[in-house]
Amino acid sequence: MKKLLVLFLCLAMFVALSACSGNQCDYDIKNYESKREGIPHASDFLPTLTQLGEYTKISYSYQFTPLLLFQVETVSLFVEYSPQMYQQMKDTLPETYYFLEKTVLCDDGASYQSAPASFTYKGYQFKTAVYPESQGGGYCKQFLMVGTDDEKCRLAFCYFYDMDLDYVGDADKTEEEVITKFMDEYFSWNDVE
Repeated sequence: MKKLLVLFLCLAMFVALSACSGNQCDYDIKNYESKREGIPHASDFLPTLTQLGEYTKISYSYQFTPLLLFQVETVSLFVEYSPQMYQQMKDTLPETYYFLEKTVLCDDGASYQSAPASFTYKGYQFKTAVYPESQGGGYCKQFLMVGTDDEKCRLAFCYFYDMDLDYVGDADKTEEEVITKFMDEYFSWNDVE
């Protein structure tokens, strides 16, 4: 009986480690709408392609990160516009999303429960959008970071989903340190930008 239990545990560990062999990525914009619909709550945050207006360039990435028994899914959408269209689309963002006014800490103050309310990353000025009902928690499980780049007339939509995440990072580090590590780890950025 013990041998069977040990064998079962070894097999379970092998399967779990095999699942964690690496990230899976997709960069084909044709798959954007299906990922938007297929990832829980993504359609509540990410715009459809038809909602983006007239753009000059678009790129997308999807990243699936297996973490032993858990998983993280992210979608990044980068849209470039003419200056006039960019300003028009940028002006609609506050009407479309509920942006955090300040970064949310866990009750014990030791961890960031949300991504920073606003931050700069790779030339974009980001704001974090959440459900208005998230007042009771859950800020770190699904959210959208919307970035604007006034110089290049670009918008970035970075959606994060992980129903098992309890916090974004430790509060003994700065918000900038935490979000830089977070973005680098979970978003496939350089491959599409």
